[in-house]
Amino acid sequence: MVSAPEVAANLAAAGRLIRPRRGKERIMRTIVCAGIFAALAALAALPGCRRASGKPVFAGVPKMLNNPVFELAHQGALQAAEEFGVEIEWDAPVAGDAMVQAEKVRTFIAKKVDGLFVSVNSAEILREPIDAAVREGIPVVCFDSDSPTSGRLTCYGVDDEAAGRKGAELLVGKMGTKGKVAILHGTQGAPNLEARIRGFAGRMKELAPEAALLPPGFCDDNIQKAVETVKTTIAANPDIAGYYMSGGWPLFATAPGAFSEVPPGKI
Repeated sequence: MVSAPEVAANLAAAGRLIRPRRGKERIMRTIVCAGIFAALAALAALPGCRRASGKPVFAGVPKMLNNPVFELAHQGALQAAEEFGVEIEWDAPVAGDAMVQAEKVRTFIAKKVDGLFVSVNSAEILREPIDAAVREGIPVVCFDSDSPTSGRLTCYGVDDEAAGRKGAELLVGKMGTKGKVAILHGTQGAPNLEARIRGFAGRMKELAPEAALLPPGFCDDNIQKAVETVKTTIAANPDIAGYYMSGGWPLFATAPGAFSEVPPGKI
């Protein structure tokens, strides 16, 4: 098993900042914290509407609310808000629904917030509302999951394909170059998760061409569903040699969680 410090070090090595496409008049800061794919982001003040407090208002729209990763993101945003003297509003779909998320963004546009930071469920579906915000003079930063063809100012997060490739290297180092490999996906179409799996599969083909990659199992970024998906996959494929998880959802469950029927070291 790879230790938590090793995971953190490898994620840090894969991390990158996608540089803004144009300059800004005031400070902008985005922070990404990766333990097992935890993320947070916040913006500093730009001219715009103000609350009675006189502080700029920034809105965070993560993929969903029922996810501990984005609970950490919310905490980080609130901490950064104190540092920069801004106020934070926070809203998202309960589950990973891109259409609902797009409506959340439009609601914040109507409220004339000073800035938006968004982790998108779908790059294409969120492109239009992001562009609508930009047309209204509201700067938008993506974090964790990007909409690269939108008018967003920048995106901050790990290089997802590089993280997937690193995952393949670590897995092959533990299991060898042969055997079945299961893959856990989150919400279908999420650009960051798709990129991780793409990087993983490509690197596995290079390092372990004889390994058999099973079709991804989808958990919709839900912890309990992730546990059930992993258990079902292992039960249906008792000869699995390795498991690649594009996110850490089942690891948030109480141990042994998804691996309650698996002897230590077997997978």
